[in-house]
Amino acid sequence: MTQFLWDTSHYDGPLSRATLAAAHAQGIVALTHKVGEGTGGDDPLDGTVLAAARDAGIALLGGYHVVRSGPVGPQVDALLALADRDEPWWRSWPGWFWQVDLERWPTDLVPAAAGIAFGRELRRRTGRVVALYASRGQYGDQLSSWDGPLWNAQYVAGAGDFRRLYPGDDWRPALGSGRGGWAAYSGREPDFLQYSSSATIAGATTSDISAFRGTLDALTALLTRGEDMALRDDPDFLALIKRVEALYLNHPAADFQIPGEKTPRHEENEVAFTLGVLANRVGPDAGAVAAALAGNTNFAPAVANAVAAALAASPAFLSALAKAVNDDAARRLTS
Repeated sequence: MTQFLWDTSHYDGPLSRATLAAAHAQGIVALTHKVGEGTGGDDPLDGTVLAAARDAGIALLGGYHVVRSGPVGPQVDALLALADRDEPWWRSWPGWFWQVDLERWPTDLVPAAAGIAFGRELRRRTGRVVALYASRGQYGDQLSSWDGPLWNAQYVAGAGDFRRLYPGDDWRPALGSGRGGWAAYSGREPDFLQYSSSATIAGATTSDISAFRGTLDALTALLTRGEDMALRDDPDFLALIKRVEALYLNHPAADFQIPGEKTPRHEENEVAFTLGVLANRVGPDAGAVAAALAGNTNFAPAVANAVAAALAASPAFLSALAKAVNDDAARRLTS
């Protein structure tokens, strides 16, 4: 089932709660709104629109930043200052994510490296998922080092209802039809596709509309898995995962067994890796790590409870996981 996302800014005007509720009823499940640009740009409507979307029942909400050439640190500073001022609730909103708007402008040919560096710094500092909006037409295969969600832009002809305009989940290169928007670039197919800037949504025309090919649960998982889960998917961390996995498998399996069933192996690995990262973040207190894990919606409560019990019984295991994370980080820095 395809999911639809609305990209908005002050160009769309002061969208009301009623309009956004109508959009949600029509099938808009996520919305991003421009927050800032470079080190001085400030969208005047992000606070009201994002709050209205939240109150209208749209659970997946994001702020986007137009990145510019130059140092990325000050740009991240500017974005976070604006977001904290205009939508301070973002820090506690479970469905919050970020979007980097990476484009080549007539007066600023922003390099791919700037968008990637900005996205990584933003993810590091907030622990939230960051999606990189960067089209195949402008950046081609220059984004292969980006390790988060990728957002393409390629428009269909015409204007009208956003569902009617959607070209389908299989819009890929075909003989005589050009390059479809879901075609692979930078080594993979995009996770999102903005396919029109002339869509009608809840009566609002000239809207930017994007699609995600999958269920709402899959979209929610992708946009809310957090930095720890994004790191788990990073190829640079494969050696770390194997190390932590080995530590886990050498620990008595019964300590992590859910009563009545054996925890699936892939879930064991996720738990083990997440524990290792959390151990470094909150220290050697097993209780603090267990509490942090319990707040991670990627894991079922039964898994979190089983892990909490195992940590209480064997804090040495937690120390071993933390050491594995640190040892691997040191190895990569010196190799």
